Amino acid sequence: MRKKLTKSTLPILILTMFLAGSVQTAAAQVDDIVRTVFCIGNVNTIGTYPLNAFSVNDNELLLAETWRAQPHGVGPVGLAVDPIAEHLYVTYEGENFIEAFDARDATPLTTITLAGTSNLAGIDVRVGDGLLYVVDRGQTTLWVFDSDTFLPVENWPLSGLGGSGAFDLEVIEHWDGRDVIFVSNGAPDVHYYDLDTQEHLGHYDMSREAASMTVDNSSGTPVVFAAAAASGTPSGHSFLLKYDVATDTTDQINLGGNGRGVSVNPPLGLVYVSVGVLLAGNIRVYDQETLTEQNRYSLQGSPTDTESSQLAFGSSVKKEIINESANAVNGPGEFDQGEDIIFEITLTNKRDVDIHFMPLTDIYDITQLTYISSTLEPLDSNDDGELDWTDMIAVIGHDLGFEEEYTFEVTFRAEPDECERFVNGTNIMQMHDAIDARDEAIEDASGTADYKIWCTCITDEDCDDGVFCNGPETCENRQCLHAGNPCPVSDDIFCNGPETLECVEETQSCGHAGDPCVDDNDMCNGDEVCDEEAQSCAHSGDPCEDDGTFCNGDDYCDPTKLECQHTGDPCEEDEECDEEADLCIGGNNPVGGDEDDAGWPEGKVTGGCCGCE
Repeated sequence: MRKKLTKSTLPILILTMFLAGSVQTAAAQVDDIVRTVFCIGNVNTIGTYPLNAFSVNDNELLLAETWRAQPHGVGPVGLAVDPIAEHLYVTYEGENFIEAFDARDATPLTTITLAGTSNLAGIDVRVGDGLLYVVDRGQTTLWVFDSDTFLPVENWPLSGLGGSGAFDLEVIEHWDGRDVIFVSNGAPDVHYYDLDTQEHLGHYDMSREAASMTVDNSSGTPVVFAAAAASGTPSGHSFLLKYDVATDTTDQINLGGNGRGVSVNPPLGLVYVSVGVLLAGNIRVYDQETLTEQNRYSLQGSPTDTESSQLAFGSSVKKEIINESANAVNGPGEFDQGEDIIFEITLTNKRDVDIHFMPLTDIYDITQLTYISSTLEPLDSNDDGELDWTDMIAVIGHDLGFEEEYTFEVTFRAEPDECERFVNGTNIMQMHDAIDARDEAIEDASGTADYKIWCTCITDEDCDDGVFCNGPETCENRQCLHAGNPCPVSDDIFCNGPETLECVEETQSCGHAGDPCVDDNDMCNGDEVCDEEAQSCAHSGDPCEDDGTFCNGDDYCDPTKLECQHTGDPCEEDEECDEEADLCIGGNNPVGGDEDDAGWPEGKVTGGCCGCE
């Protein structure tokens, strides 16, 4: 369900856009108060299309704003406004796309391309359902888009046009229980269709070839106004026609130039017509009943289409970021965590009457921003997501006059609570509950500024999180990347064994398989020893060393029993082992002991002869 605009007694404001081509008409009504009239026009001498905004008091126009739009094709031809979405749509002669703009400041939003078309023209919005309708001069198909999302919805043929294309269209909501669309095709008749059933309901004879047109249904019976040709094709539509369905009567006046855009303001009983003469032109204001001219205003270029809307242009609030990040890597509106963001707020009165009372509220995300200061301190600054100024007029010291501006600054610090890489946010300054010098309410207005807070890195060192087991950190495209589990990574130590995938955060080390020199179950080569220098396993050697006992014989390792053994008594059968002297006593030869000078054991001899063999 779309949110409806509320009624207001605000003065009307006219926004005019000069581009090139034919015409489009007033947007479907949200209420019966017309607050804005848009007009597009032809290319001027500098090759762009002026977009002029006029504040209107009754039938008087006061210039409030001027913008510039880029040219496309032969030039713009159709215009529509959605006052709910605040979108402005433009079609271009000889092109197959629609451009969508912000209706308040003409900021480009998107381009909608219609395959199979080549010369788009009339366009309008069914405000209650948020649908955008457009036709092509060379075809009899009605294309339908979503006005909020810009996505295609459907298309269907417009029967009864006799094979010619469509020039302009106008949506009328809630007429006899129906939503109806009126379509002109450059012929004297204007056809109308049920938008829900797609039924061709009939047509009205306008007596002259009608191109651009609009419909006033404020009385419950349509009254069609059209810029029409004297004869032949609608290329020279120099007449303003009024056809009353209730009385089946037609009135007309000669415009003295090419009538392009036609739009109505039922509450004031006015018709707005853009009239082009060569590369110049004007907006004219006519009385709906008598078609007598009330006012005219000269314009740059040659105006084409005109569109009435309920969109209010009373005053504006502009908000923009005026400082840059200290980090050169950041683009406009991008800041690192901990940096200040300075917003500049510009208040502008675009009304024909002074603003007498103006409360402001700054709405910000407390999970991303912390309020620091303002050149005008707010009433409260308790970090609840809103900063309030009770009345900016009291701060300024006088009523804000027409076209007068007032500027101040608000500073926040980029301090997001949670941020994996970056966060996007929007800061809003809202003017609300304002009152003008006539004690009339002013439509709320707001300004927004988008920002991005980077919470990640610039260099690799910024990414060091002190965690060993997620691997070395690197900074790539402002994002911290981790190499992952650093194990196994060789530490070039052989004797602690092969590295394993186990990562030990406490010791910031990788697990190891342990001493690679395992027991080979061979006792007789000794203990296994890891030689780090040679990066190999070695053995300690024969573990069976001399036990110091002479009489049990030599020591040796028994590989079968896996124990040290002894050869036994070293003495012959006829000898006696003397453990104390480490001698075998008896027999023919001395064994062991110390020798005297003659070579015999000192004090110990054996039997047998001296020197015998």
